[in-house]
Amino acid sequence: MLSFFYDHYSHTEHSEQSEQSDNSEQSEQSDNSEQSDESEQSEQLEQSEQSEQSDKSEQSEQSDNSNQSIEEEKEEMIITEIRDYHVAKAYPRARFFNQDIQGVADTLEFYENDSLLFMKRKPVVWSGERQVNGEEIIVHFNDSTADHALLPKTGFMAEYVDEDFYNQLSGKIMEAWFEDSYLKRLYVDGNVQVIMLPMENDSSFNKLVDAESSYMTVDMKNQQMEKIKMWPEVTGNTTPLFLVKKAQKYLPGFRWLEAIRPKRVMIDGVLRWDDELGEVPEELDMYFNN
Repeated sequence: MLSFFYDHYSHTEHSEQSEQSDNSEQSEQSDNSEQSDESEQSEQLEQSEQSEQSDKSEQSEQSDNSNQSIEEEKEEMIITEIRDYHVAKAYPRARFFNQDIQGVADTLEFYENDSLLFMKRKPVVWSGERQVNGEEIIVHFNDSTADHALLPKTGFMAEYVDEDFYNQLSGKIMEAWFEDSYLKRLYVDGNVQVIMLPMENDSSFNKLVDAESSYMTVDMKNQQMEKIKMWPEVTGNTTPLFLVKKAQKYLPGFRWLEAIRPKRVMIDGVLRWDDELGEVPEELDMYFNN
């Protein structure tokens, strides 16, 4: 009886130990399996992160290469623009002339990209019987023909009329527009002063008008004044020519500079320019030195 109980107990104990051993092995296997799964997941996550970093690195390199390509294109465009940009300068005692217009200035600068001619230091321009001068003159060209001019630092315009009479106009800023090489419209801004001899219906002159205002526009037609407007307030006088005194004939700063104007002369029966753009004429040198 005791032997049976002992055998039974022994058998039972062995059975429990065996079950415990099996359970322990299963638990270890489960733990190992879980650890293996976690390890695999960790490796997959690391590989995924490495792949993302690699993709980002490739994208960054592609972006850098793209930016570099754009910068190189910009630099190439800038270089091309610079190569296509031309400036012509003439100094000192510069002058130019053709049949329609003549001019002098101590310095001439022409910028091809915007077709602008800058006339600096005591510039003077003549066309027909008109003379324009100021501290600086800026001329815009359209197909080699002047269509706009600006005198940004005071301007003076004079036109020969007869004997010692001249139409005269001065102001702080003067702007002119041209059509077919002829003056079409004139605008004067600030300290406008005018002396003019209006032409009568019989083409004669019998009075002198002097006036002052803040602003002025002049519209031209067929090379003659069609309309003059001065505003906001105008002061002035009208004097018969036979009563005009010498002091009334000229605005402050008036100078008729015909002596330095490039001219054409008859040589061997042919009209030629007397200035061959070699030596500076004495009158011109004296003008710039004064």
